[in-house]
Amino acid sequence: MRLDYLANMDKEGFEAKQGVKVEGILYGGRDSDTTVPVEESPNWKDGILLKACTLESETTSATIGAEGVRTPSPMANLDFVSYPLGQYTINNIKFGESVDNPPKIFSNNYFMRDKNGHFITSKLAKKIWLHWAEGRIHGEYDAYDTPTGKIPHYADLKALFKKYLDEDFSEEIYTYLFTFRCTKWIEKLERTKAFYAKMDPNTPKEIFEYWDAAIAKIEAAKAKFGDEIKPGEYKA
Repeated sequence: MRLDYLANMDKEGFEAKQGVKVEGILYGGRDSDTTVPVEESPNWKDGILLKACTLESETTSATIGAEGVRTPSPMANLDFVSYPLGQYTINNIKFGESVDNPPKIFSNNYFMRDKNGHFITSKLAKKIWLHWAEGRIHGEYDAYDTPTGKIPHYADLKALFKKYLDEDFSEEIYTYLFTFRCTKWIEKLERTKAFYAKMDPNTPKEIFEYWDAAIAKIEAAKAKFGDEIKPGEYKA
């Protein structure tokens, strides 16, 4: 489909010879029980190492083989990485840190399921997560801290669900979706470390040291606040 077929395409921006300013980057995986629907990274480096590098996609019923298997998918473009993964990751970090005001980085996950295996929100809910991310870019919303980033307040999402989907978004669902799951995240980071060690034995040591420090931070949060930390309960 050609972009100029879309009624809401910004023709002036699309044809701008000087380019268009990128203010946000979203990394999305397919994850049923760990990653919250939308989370902002505190800075560029955290965004690359905690959001982009840890991406996984769970196999579904539409996939050949077993369902629910987690496949590593760093930066969601592994097929296009033509040189060692560790150096590619370092280059991504350096690129963002070399510019003034780099884009905010967000993780997205549209596939959270409840304890019975049912999807919690409809496909259209992604509109809400994207509107919140856009609002954060423009300073419109406050956020709660987690050990890995920043998440929405319930009142803001409730208003967005009503405005854009005409749905009543319950606080119970919000709490389930945005609870930080310490053990799940530690396991996720350990899988990421193992994948990098396998894919690129020469991955710079500083990357693994960063992930080890992130794991230690989550373990400390778990000891202080419990394995499942509800929105607003975490204090750094």
